[in-house]
Amino acid sequence: MNRFYRPWSLVWSSILLSCPIALAVPEAAFSIAPPVLSPPVLSPPLFSEAERARSIAFWNAPGRYEIGPRDGANRGGVWVVRLTPEASIWFNAYNRFQKPEKLPPIKNEANVSPQTRPWETWVAAKLKFDRALAAQQAKTANAELLAPRALPKINVAPNSEFEAPNFRATLPDLPTPTPELAPEAVPTQAPTIAPLVELPPHPGPIPLDLLAAIGNAPPFAACVAPLRHTVRFESGETLAYTDYIPTSNPRNPSFRFAQGVISVGTALSKMAPEELEHVFAASDLSPGEARVMRAVSLLEGGFDSINTYDTGFVSVGFIQFAALQGGSGSLGALLQLEKNLSPVDFARDFHDFGIDVNSSGVLIVLDPNSGAELSGNAAARKIIDDKRLIAVFQLAGKRSVAFRAAQIHLAKTNYYPADSPVSVTINGQILSGLVRDVVSSEAGMATLFDRKVNVGNVRLINSVLQKIMVKRGLSQLEEVAPFERELISALKWRRDFLKDATLSQPA
Repeated sequence: MNRFYRPWSLVWSSILLSCPIALAVPEAAFSIAPPVLSPPVLSPPLFSEAERARSIAFWNAPGRYEIGPRDGANRGGVWVVRLTPEASIWFNAYNRFQKPEKLPPIKNEANVSPQTRPWETWVAAKLKFDRALAAQQAKTANAELLAPRALPKINVAPNSEFEAPNFRATLPDLPTPTPELAPEAVPTQAPTIAPLVELPPHPGPIPLDLLAAIGNAPPFAACVAPLRHTVRFESGETLAYTDYIPTSNPRNPSFRFAQGVISVGTALSKMAPEELEHVFAASDLSPGEARVMRAVSLLEGGFDSINTYDTGFVSVGFIQFAALQGGSGSLGALLQLEKNLSPVDFARDFHDFGIDVNSSGVLIVLDPNSGAELSGNAAARKIIDDKRLIAVFQLAGKRSVAFRAAQIHLAKTNYYPADSPVSVTINGQILSGLVRDVVSSEAGMATLFDRKVNVGNVRLINSVLQKIMVKRGLSQLEEVAPFERELISALKWRRDFLKDATLSQPA
């Protein structure tokens, strides 16, 4: 939807108020007594009235939060082509219907069945057409916006206080600058107006079986005007985000919030070694566990990475702890952990900025504008909508050892694979155990940790393990040790940790 839209609800309201027929409502319409509603049951608030007032004062201080055109708008134009959330949802349903095998992220393949091949032809043609149409609209809008404007005429009127020929010059009321482009961003010279984008052939009507299976396809691209959001803290940090993010995949099935933002932060691979060691030391890991976590963490974002545009709703941290739709999830568990382990640090990192978590792991936030205490889904959506709140999470990831250590601690609890169950059936006998029974090397643990973080489980180890045991004629899990390298090689995901010299390797 166009970010700068006309408030039609206000226009419609004024029409109703000015229209006599709208007021001619029979009195009988008001004779029915309204239903008796029970007052809602409210949980005890986590913020006092004084804290709510302080939050409003802090977040609404001059210069605290500014919204303006994205970087480069004065060169590339305000309007750009972007994927829409509606299209992403449709692509997700389309992908799920085809049920392609889950592939490692280093591959980009998908099997198209004979039934769906005509669908794919139409989808590809529609995507090409819709993106070209959006590009044409963007060029037209940018050309109109950046075109030189005539200077306003000057009305010269006699000055009544002095005799002619003394005059005073008065300017007429100038139009309000458009919100799409700040005055300083308007170029001094008229840009060269590029020709319109030539449109490819229209894809034609959607195949009827595709329509029946997936539903009507929305526009796959739109012409939008991204905005830059700048948040300034009293400690001197300034964080900035741009909404309507570009997606590397124009068919991204996970894009959900156009107003969402992303920042990868400082990757752990770019952090000073001594700084990273300090965090791992505060996380109560064994030396081997620390080496495994460090190796896998280099594939992830930073402790200060944030994401509010996809299906995770609000995702934070080096392995993207997510609040999900319910506004709790692993992100709620992360805040709970820091709150329990380091309450003073948690108050400084989050509560003082109007963010907290209840005993059930549900996010609680104060609306920076109204001071209302929101929870769960409403809290997650407020964090997505108001960039001041997501900036608090990124600030904590940048400066708080307690918040970083909590991320490491929870990552081990949720994703470290050593105690994950394994089960195979050999000669009709079910053999059960733990990952640690068949994997002893740090490279093996890192491989499975990588898979569990990125996929959510290590279930594939069961089928791979069974194939190896049958192939090698093994009857007990303990006999797998000499073949660990073969096992791990079949399970590698984003990186081959068998080549990592910092990790212990299979015998």
